[in-house]
Amino acid sequence: MQIRNYLPVFLLLMTLVFIGVWNKLVIPEHDNALSPTETVCLDGDACLNKARLQIAFSPDPVVVEAEIRVKLYLSDGWNLKKAWVEGVNMYMGKSPLIIEDIHHQNKEITAIMFLGSCSEPKMHWRITTEWQADKDALGLSANQTVISTYDFFTNR
Repeated sequence: MQIRNYLPVFLLLMTLVFIGVWNKLVIPEHDNALSPTETVCLDGDACLNKARLQIAFSPDPVVVEAEIRVKLYLSDGWNLKKAWVEGVNMYMGKSPLIIEDIHHQNKEITAIMFLGSCSEPKMHWRITTEWQADKDALGLSANQTVISTYDFFTNR
C-alpha cells in the first residue's frame, strides 16, 4: 500500500530526469549562440528594410565585476530606445546599459555595463536592444520597433 502512494512521485521524478537528459543530448551547448552581427527583417520574407546591429566589447573577452564598454553600431534610420543585459543560464535581474556617448554620423553608441559574479563557472549572458525605425528616413508608413538580442559568455 505504501509503494502505491510513492508511485506518482517516482514517475514524476523519472520524467524530469528523462527531460533533463534529453535536453542535454538534443540541444548541445556551444560557445557563441549568435554572431556579432544580426540582421533583423521587419516585414517577414518580403522585407526591404533591414536593421543591422554590431556589438564590440572592451575588454574583450568580457570579464565579470568590472566596467565593460559596449559599442553598438546601428544601421541608418534606426534609433536605440533601450538596452539591457541579463543572465540566461542563471537569472540575475536586468541591468540597463548606461549610454555614455552617441555619435549620430556613424550611428555609434558607447554604453557601459556591469556583470555580476555568481557561482556558475561559465555564464551565458544576453544583451537585448530595442530600437525604433525613423519612418521618414526609411520611407515607412508607420514607426516600427525591433527587439534584437546578442548572446555572449564569460568564464571565471
